[in-house]
Amino acid sequence: MGGHLVGSRLLRSAAAVATAAVLAVSGAVATTPAAAARSFDGSVASADGSGRAIGSGSAAPPTGRHTAPLTYVAMGDSFTSTGSIVGMDPMTFGSFGGDTCFRSGDNYPSRIREMTGWRVHDVSCRGLRVPLAYTSRAEYGPPQMNALHPGVDVVTLQVGGNDTDVLQLAERCALTADCTHLEAEWAAKVPRVVPGLRQLVRDIRARAPRARILLVGYLQPFHPVPCLDIAPYSAANQHFGRRHVDRLNAMLRDVAHAEGVEIVADRTPPGHSACDPDRWTSFLGVDAGAVPLHPTRAGHLATARMILDRF
Repeated sequence: MGGHLVGSRLLRSAAAVATAAVLAVSGAVATTPAAAARSFDGSVASADGSGRAIGSGSAAPPTGRHTAPLTYVAMGDSFTSTGSIVGMDPMTFGSFGGDTCFRSGDNYPSRIREMTGWRVHDVSCRGLRVPLAYTSRAEYGPPQMNALHPGVDVVTLQVGGNDTDVLQLAERCALTADCTHLEAEWAAKVPRVVPGLRQLVRDIRARAPRARILLVGYLQPFHPVPCLDIAPYSAANQHFGRRHVDRLNAMLRDVAHAEGVEIVADRTPPGHSACDPDRWTSFLGVDAGAVPLHPTRAGHLATARMILDRF
């Protein structure tokens, strides 16, 4: 997410539509462009394919097929980098000479490190847009693409939310009871991401030709039935937010299918919206020790297990 985490802009946007959550994306078998995209079925979430629901407990130790020493690069925006507030690495605050990517030690790349024997290189950073994957800025560190090389086995990429100006939308919707008049304008932004994102996937494949590439979707904060007692948004704006996140994930599925890569976390199973007790995202963050409208610790653990479920 752009700006300092503790900055007033973010705090004003704590109520921002689930579109802000959109911010801020497997073995050594190469994926070919002709391969069909695989999408996570929202009704099933398990690390072993058994169909058991993912809970919010601690990460399991490495076992069986996850012990292979694969090299994994995690690319993405703040939906990847930020886990719990207390878990954040001070060197990613910008206060100690590092970047301002706000990476947490309990984000899903870190949970994958805990659950596997993989070599994990997490280069995710808040504010990522598709073009920024190639460029270097002081606050974001080196280009994320620089982490790729022919020896990489797994790449996850979570990007697209910042490209559609979701923070701006979030701020505008936080100030009105009904911002649905903006829907056509913001819906039009989503398909504009496609050409650059497809090229980015191709460039990842070129730099890491043997890697399995997985796009990571955005967990859905909004419940189909608005929760007016929890969410600081009107029913109309909650419905709008849900449609926007769905629209973004649909675009990511289309890109995955077109480029022959996999996609995970593009559908959130029932019972895990920000309206639910076992929430994988949080509207305000304070109830879960998380960044507003970003994944909770449980959400990061669930995402890690969705990824590992492919192996």
